[in-house]
Amino acid sequence: MWRCRRSPRRPHTLVARTSDHQQSVADVWSATCGCARASQTWNLPCAIRSTRATRSRNSANANIRQVTIPRFASVSPRADFAAPLEWKVAGPATTPGLSAVCYYYARELQKSVAVPQGLVVSSWGGTRIETWMSRDACTALGGNDAGLDLLREYAAGQPVAMEHWGESFQKWWQGQSATRGKQPWAAARGDAADWRPRRVSSRIGKSGAKRRSRSTTAWSGIARTCS
Repeated sequence: MWRCRRSPRRPHTLVARTSDHQQSVADVWSATCGCARASQTWNLPCAIRSTRATRSRNSANANIRQVTIPRFASVSPRADFAAPLEWKVAGPATTPGLSAVCYYYARELQKSVAVPQGLVVSSWGGTRIETWMSRDACTALGGNDAGLDLLREYAAGQPVAMEHWGESFQKWWQGQSATRGKQPWAAARGDAADWRPRRVSSRIGKSGAKRRSRSTTAWSGIARTCS
C-alpha cells in the first residue's frame, strides 16, 4: 500500500518506474470520491430530465468525473476488471449519460467543497445488501449459512447447486401464508395439440406506418386459433 498527497487544484502526471520499465498516467487528480451502489435510482441518467438540453450545454466541468462499473456476477471476489474502465469528464457530450443523482450531488457539493469530485457508479437495482458484503461479513451477521453453502456449491458445480437452490426456494414459498399452499411449478402445462400455425405479418412500424416485411408462419400464443 502506498499514499500520495497532491494538491486537488490541478492535474498531475503519475509515473511508475522500475529498473527496466516506465509507465505514466496523465491528468491525475486528487479528488473526493463517492460510490453509488445497490439502488436502481443511481442508474437514471441526466438525459431523462426535461431541461436536459440546456443543462447539458452548460455542464462542462473538468472537476466532475464518473466511472461506471460494468455488471458482472462472480461467486468470488475479483482482483481486476475484464476490461479497462473509462472515466468520463462532465461536458455536453457526456453529461446526458451520467448518473443524474451523482452528477447533481457533485455539482451542488462543489459549491461548498472546492475540490474535484469522482463519481463511482456501481449500482445494480434490486440486489440484496448481502450481495455487496463479504463472506466473512455475511457469516458474522448470521442467518446466511445456507445461502453461503449454496454459493460455495455453485462455484464447484452449477447444475447441482441450481437444483438445490430450487428446492430451497420451494421450501421458502410453501412456508409463506400468502401463497396458500399453491405450487405453480407443479401445474400441468397446456396441451398444444389444438394449436394451428397462422400467418403473422409485422406491418406496423413507427407512428403507425406500414413496413415492408415478409410474412412468417409462427406458433404464437397471440395468434392462437383453437379448433
